[in-house]
Amino acid sequence: KGDMGSKHFYLGAGDLNVAINYGLVNIALFLSQATIQSVANDICDEISWEKDVFGRYPISNACGQGRFSGLADAAYEDTNQCEEDEASMACSVDPDMTAIALTNPQWAGAPPPLECYPNYNGEGTGAWDSLLSCTKDGCNFYDGQVRGSIDPSTVPSSNSFGRKDVEGCCWWGRGAF
Repeated sequence: KGDMGSKHFYLGAGDLNVAINYGLVNIALFLSQATIQSVANDICDEISWEKDVFGRYPISNACGQGRFSGLADAAYEDTNQCEEDEASMACSVDPDMTAIALTNPQWAGAPPPLECYPNYNGEGTGAWDSLLSCTKDGCNFYDGQVRGSIDPSTVPSSNSFGRKDVEGCCWWGRGAF
């Protein structure tokens, strides 16, 4: 196993020749996926990719996604806990922080970049509908937007973990590289 903080990257076990092959295949697969996400799609931040049961992208995906598809068992704030030996290096969550990711998907009607901001109104966020027209709002959520908008009838809208806001969820800079 290679040491990666408190996590490990599987490099094989048992018979050395077999272990080396497992390790090399795992490294090749990781780099292949990272290349597709980071280079081929020009994406450095995580993107909003999980839809709700109505086919829309919850804005609260910034706080976690993947439960519906079986790719995640817990929201980000529950899975990004530091081990005791790393706690001194961690920053506390700032509920007043505001940030917008740099990248988003590039298809027609794609959801906007992930973002976080305080939940001053207490209502939560809505959901992005890729089929809505954006001409009324000027198609100004991101450069190159041709359709899609936040559906006002979806406020509040929760992600697959039940989160309805994006307050304190500014840790999605989880690009593959």
